[in-house]
Amino acid sequence: MTNHAFLTDDGFQFRDNAGRWLFQAPFLFSSWKNTDEFIDALFRHSRVVWLVTKVISEGVSDFIRLWSDRYIVTAPQDEDFYTVTRKSDGAKMIINSYSKLRDWGLLDYSPEEIERAIRKYQELLDMKFGYAKGVQGIFSLGNERVRIGGQDDSAFSIPPKTLDPFLPNVDDLYFFRDLTKEEKKKARLIAIDKNMAYPTACSIKVGLGDYDHCEYGHAPFDHHSPSLLNAGIYNITLGKHLEKPIGFYGRHILMPSILPKIRFREGWYDASVLRLLKDSGIPFRVHEAYIWRESSAVLDRWARKLREFANSLGDDDKLCRKLIKQTANATIGMFGHEGSRGKWYYRPDWRNAVISEHACRIYRDLLYVAEMGLYPCAIYVDCLYFAVNEDDLPTFPFLVDEKLCKKYKQAGIYDLRKAKKFFVNGRLDTGKLKGCVIG
Repeated sequence: MTNHAFLTDDGFQFRDNAGRWLFQAPFLFSSWKNTDEFIDALFRHSRVVWLVTKVISEGVSDFIRLWSDRYIVTAPQDEDFYTVTRKSDGAKMIINSYSKLRDWGLLDYSPEEIERAIRKYQELLDMKFGYAKGVQGIFSLGNERVRIGGQDDSAFSIPPKTLDPFLPNVDDLYFFRDLTKEEKKKARLIAIDKNMAYPTACSIKVGLGDYDHCEYGHAPFDHHSPSLLNAGIYNITLGKHLEKPIGFYGRHILMPSILPKIRFREGWYDASVLRLLKDSGIPFRVHEAYIWRESSAVLDRWARKLREFANSLGDDDKLCRKLIKQTANATIGMFGHEGSRGKWYYRPDWRNAVISEHACRIYRDLLYVAEMGLYPCAIYVDCLYFAVNEDDLPTFPFLVDEKLCKKYKQAGIYDLRKAKKFFVNGRLDTGKLKGCVIG
């Protein structure tokens, strides 16, 4: 497996072949006569080097630009990593900048903690770690590609028609509101995280092959139609008697309107939303649709594998679990990324289907706890926040209810008396909650 090392302000940290964690200090640029000597020192112990601070990244950037006799150094335009190739044998080393460490959310961890998580990740997924999140995710899916689609790779064939009708992207799930007077009197803010949310939603059937554009004119089909089982996007209107927009349940203003629509296209929703409306007894009519002729849960094998890996990890491997989750989420994001156009994984329809399914699954659970008088005050993608009292915690349904506790885990408990000042203009600034942690 690829060895990872870390260049910090204090020195060079790495694990040797005997498994010992070593610390080489000082590791100053001024101590090296030239670029070759500097790279030699890094190359000796690792094949991926992480630059832990911005100052170190800037120093290496300046130093590595100098002429080298023994190495070829290349970098993309944004210089978030360098590829170093040894001329004598073609051996390569990657130097990842501070920005890539930041993008993976690793700045708050020690080099030894990061290295341990990466080592575990590489063992489980049987692949090198160190790419940008989206690229890492596509490589992980690529490893499963032929196994999913068969030898002809048919599941990932590019559709014959443009995918532009399925654009733009559905927004990720965000919801914030002001605390009510009653909530402001409560002592705690509890954060509940949905386990591997996007990989779980990947069990949905997504479109394959070709699609049809259907216009229903003056005779739209309604919510009783079996066609709602087909993957696609639909332009709908609700029954006229419904006074509230989609997302309000039981006419309760605290229930979030979170069902995802295709951005900037009023009334357009993925099939997941229509199934939820149907199951909730909310009548609607479909006026136009883009419906796939075939559909299959082609992402489920890959996503289930990631879920199993994550679930196999204990409490000591939380960081590795975080890296696996980020890999999965970034893969879904790459399906709808403009830079993915023309590639086998450019599937904005798949992205929208997975994110819509994720939102609908959370919404079903919110409908369930709404019957108990519980309403979220904030949702951040897959993390739900509720204002509660101390004595509510032992019976909080997301932690103890048989229907919910296997799907969710506690992500944090905060002192609401301190945290409520971070509800500004109806929006919770979750980044400032660290100073309010309880326990």
